[in-house]
Parts: sequence; C-alpha cells; structure tokens
Amino acid sequence: REEGASIDGLLVFDHVDNLAAIDLREANYDRRTVLPDQIALAASLVGGSPIFVYEAHQEVPFHPDPPMILQSYLDAVMQGFLVEHGSKGLRRFVEETHNFDTPIYRDRDAPAYPRAVRLGLSEADLFDRLLMKRGATFVEMRET
Repeated sequence: REEGASIDGLLVFDHVDNLAAIDLREANYDRRTVLPDQIALAASLVGGSPIFVYEAHQEVPFHPDPPMILQSYLDAVMQGFLVEHGSKGLRRFVEETHNFDTPIYRDRDAPAYPRAVRLGLSEADLFDRLLMKRGATFVEMRET
C-alpha cells in the first residue's frame, strides 16, 4: 500500500463462479479489485475481465495463542516465488516482506498447511538461510 510500490506476483485466470470458493480459502484476506492500469500487461491479457487481489486483513481478531506462520505455508509461497521469479525474485520477496519477526512454526515434516509442497534439500536449506538472515525465529512443533 506504499505509493509507487510494486510486487512480483502471478495473474491467475478463473471463472467468476469460483470466487466464493476462493474467498473461503482466502478467509484471512480481503478481496480487492485492481484496475488494469495498475498491473503491467494486465490490459492486454484480461480483455476487460475483473481483476482481484487478496490483501491481509488490517484488523486481526484476538487469538489466545501467540501468532505464528506455518513453515509449510511459507515453503509453498517461497517455492512459488523461486519457480516463477527465480532466485532474485525469492530474495526480493524475503527482503521486502514485513512480519518475519512473527515466529515460524516448524511443521515441514508434518505439514499443517493443506496445500503443502515437497522441497528438495537445497530448496529447504536456501529458504531457511534466507529467513534466518532476515532474523526469523523458528519454533518447534508442540506435542498434542
């Protein structure tokens, strides 16, 4: 939301009928409409179709447990950045993303995130090194 800021991302084409399911999956985010002139190449790609982006809620409801980021979720996001935007894009994502001071819950071996991905050893090592360089704190899984 900073003036003149930009992010690397993907443009996904889907049917309007699927928006309710996407809204449900992205329940912790607000769907925002994006104008075609706000996305490079969007006008030539979408042909007048609506464009949306999901933005994290500004007001986070109270939760009794301290906030944490699932490592399995972050792995999926980081692998996507690496595949789509290369190592420079991944590094830019880690350097420019806020809230890496939130502890990262180590669930890689038993993912809690429903769309978890498999990582190669070099990917896992790269992701962990980049996050540690940013000062991220990892929290071990608790036994239930």
